[in-house]
Amino acid sequence: MKSYSSIVLVILAFLATASIAWGIVPGDLDGDDRVSQSELLNAENLLKEGKITADQLAEIRHINEAYPRTFVDAINRTVTISRPIKRIVVLGAFTPEALRILNASDKIVGVDTSIAALTDLYPEASVLPTVGKWNEPDIEAIIKLEPDTVLTYGGTPSQDVEDKLDASNIQMIRLNFYSEIAPQSLEKLGHALEKEDEATEYIDFVNKYLDLIKSRTEKLSDSEKPKVFVESWKPYYTQSIGDSVDLACRCAGGSNIAMNYEGRQLDPEWVIEQNPDIILKYVSSENAGYSATNSSKLEAIRDEILNRTELSTVAAVKSGNVHLFCTELMYLRGFVGTIYFAKWFHPDLFRDLDVQAVHQEYMTKFMGPDSDLNEHGIFVYPPLEE
Repeated sequence: MKSYSSIVLVILAFLATASIAWGIVPGDLDGDDRVSQSELLNAENLLKEGKITADQLAEIRHINEAYPRTFVDAINRTVTISRPIKRIVVLGAFTPEALRILNASDKIVGVDTSIAALTDLYPEASVLPTVGKWNEPDIEAIIKLEPDTVLTYGGTPSQDVEDKLDASNIQMIRLNFYSEIAPQSLEKLGHALEKEDEATEYIDFVNKYLDLIKSRTEKLSDSEKPKVFVESWKPYYTQSIGDSVDLACRCAGGSNIAMNYEGRQLDPEWVIEQNPDIILKYVSSENAGYSATNSSKLEAIRDEILNRTELSTVAAVKSGNVHLFCTELMYLRGFVGTIYFAKWFHPDLFRDLDVQAVHQEYMTKFMGPDSDLNEHGIFVYPPLEE
């Protein structure tokens, strides 16, 4: 009989709570996604009447005190967070790293297929539900996971995907985590997740090295800066001003030959005329990165550049100054990529910086104590000669 009475009380409490006309924000009665002082007072009365629990009131009080939270996203929109984010679907191979830095990986409830494949870097992702491609996700699969938020990059997926998720009260946060932009984006995400201290720790760590590099390169004259040709995914496709590698290149004391070029597909004859001193080549995580164990594919990619007949007279090819780097070094670890660039561009100026040691310090501090670069990873080719 006692057990039966307990069940009845639970059911009555549930029905009383269910009858409260809240919006998606607990405690919000007027639908403005805020908890005002009068709405907080109403919640306190509901607790006295036994219609909500103490935990529910604590959440409502917290929302009243700490929300809304706003920031400007990667496409220059003001984003408003109205309640604590508890469940996140992540799209893009570097978004889980952002959450790990912020000690918020436990909020991830779904990943895209590219993240699920990175089992060495994100072993926890292999057991999470997948929601399709990062740029073309399965909307229904996302909705089924009931996330508060989808964390993704500025340009993808499409606005149509965002609109459909918004109709299901799922908010999309668009932030870019590359090069010098990464600290700013981590600060915004940390604010959204109430992880400001963790974001500050990352920002201070990264800026320590970026500031050191800038302090040495900002004094260089234009004639002291090597001319750099950055080749992206396909031959003579490059990065222009403001792109991730361009920012890193200029911070490291190089001169991106395509900085002011109109368009990204370069004319090989134009590249030859510029006669770059150094060639940098993007390589994907399929060929390099934390999970890579063999450099044969990287050697083949570099040899293809060195053996292009049209580039035989170019200074970079003649001197062998052709360097491959993994995309992992252009996102949240963009400062590591910048250190590599600085050592390639100005080896004497940065001889004292041990980039492998800096990279390992980052991995241990932010990615976990088991992240051992002596056992995992090929990030540049050929290997840096200290």
